[in-house]
Amino acid sequence: MTTVHLLLISMLGCTDGGPEETVQQPEADEGVVSVALLSSSWPVRMADASVRSRFEGHAGWSQYFTRQHPVALSAFGAGEDPIALARMHVEHAAFYRQAALLHVNSSVNVYGELREDTDPAEVEYLLGIAKIFRGEEGAGEHFVATAALPSSPEGNAQWLAWHQAGMAWPPDEHLSGGSFPSAPGDVVPGTDPGMGSLPHYTFTEQTEEARTVEMGEPTSLYLLSRWHEAAARQVAPDQSDVIDQMLALWTLPAEPGQGAYEVQELDDGWLFAGFILSSADAAFLSDAKAKGLPSVEQWSSQSILASAISETIVDGAVVPDRALDVAAELEQQVRRTMEEAAGQEEGFHRAFADLAGLAALRGAMVVADANNQYRDAGILRKNILDQSIGKPHAADPVFMLASAAWDAQNSNPPPAQEMVHGLLGQFPSLAAARYPLDALHLRKMRSSVGGDPVH
Repeated sequence: MTTVHLLLISMLGCTDGGPEETVQQPEADEGVVSVALLSSSWPVRMADASVRSRFEGHAGWSQYFTRQHPVALSAFGAGEDPIALARMHVEHAAFYRQAALLHVNSSVNVYGELREDTDPAEVEYLLGIAKIFRGEEGAGEHFVATAALPSSPEGNAQWLAWHQAGMAWPPDEHLSGGSFPSAPGDVVPGTDPGMGSLPHYTFTEQTEEARTVEMGEPTSLYLLSRWHEAAARQVAPDQSDVIDQMLALWTLPAEPGQGAYEVQELDDGWLFAGFILSSADAAFLSDAKAKGLPSVEQWSSQSILASAISETIVDGAVVPDRALDVAAELEQQVRRTMEEAAGQEEGFHRAFADLAGLAALRGAMVVADANNQYRDAGILRKNILDQSIGKPHAADPVFMLASAAWDAQNSNPPPAQEMVHGLLGQFPSLAAARYPLDALHLRKMRSSVGGDPVH
């Protein structure tokens, strides 16, 4: 039995007297959300040992609880729990979407604002893909320029053809055919095909020295994400709407929104140890990404997170300080309610309640971002990361990589590099996104001191 498995058992294990004998309905608790709403949350329901027994006894959930996503994917690969396996593939799909976004955000800054005459001519190709993934106009001119190069990447012709055909999402049909390096093959649930051999390209600078620049293919990261999404749909074909909801927060800016969602009754396999507390929260967050503030009022009677976030809004805006207070209050309310339900305090209560507080902060960040409160959303993001330090259960690799992509967008590579470095051990394919990020860091260093290029 692994150390991680023992850790989860120790956190979730029964105390003297056994929670099955002492479970009772929680008493009324004046808190940030109503008792009726809070009782639908997975942490409160998991105070009942009979509800959480499904998760205590499986090594896959033990690994997932400490955010060891690739190991959890492998553990669920036997397929005895299709929902769990589908969820692991969805989270891998979300991760690789954010890896693609990290790549293009870095590329736009290093080969856009900071571009130099000596840069390889093929960076036009990277800028074209960046504009597509970021939902910006003008991608076609970059692909046309790249097509004239003798060293044009083979995938350039496919992207140009898709652009000329009207740019209908998803572009997968135009991208099929194996023209992209490390493109994944047939879907095999329970596995991760990875990125293969890196670098994908070696470009040449336009200098007498003809120095080389190594690069990864952003399209391959996107295709890997779509591969995992297809795996999730294959193992849980009746969960397509749920998969849409779970991916909604992590799609690329260019991907069309799904609009308003109906509440899907989620199996606990979609919720346990996560940052979505109830079925209604999943629908709310999907809607909030598209609509922002109006979704809070719409969902506050059904969604725990919407109800909590409604307490953070002043004069039509999410107030970060209030969001931090509300999240702390929700965390304490969840702990009290779990203790009342179980009849005693247990070791796992603190970690579960901690996830609930972070869920409220993440929801507030989504609303603030959709409400064009870019600075306030950034403040919340940084607080979420700070509050996750030293807590394996809170260190969500998808959120961390999304934050790295956000830092790259802001041309702030050091924190992004730190997060990427911490994730590479689990996700070696992430190295494909590291090339432009490292180039951005070097160029920022050079521009800050006004010296010669650093190679």
